[in-house]
Amino acid sequence: MNMDSERQKHYALLLGVGSPWEVKDVELKLTEKQVEIELGWQWGAAAKCPE
Repeated sequence: MNMDSERQKHYALLLGVGSPWEVKDVELKLTEKQVEIELGWQWGAAAKCPE
């Protein structure tokens, strides 16, 4: 599924995901009663060491 920016923002808010992470894709699997959400790292964003 190709995500539009409004849906990406919606799922990011629901999950508490912020920059540099972003929601790349969401797949609803009704028969399995699952929602699969793919997250991605924004290209070129610097990673910080947690320590």
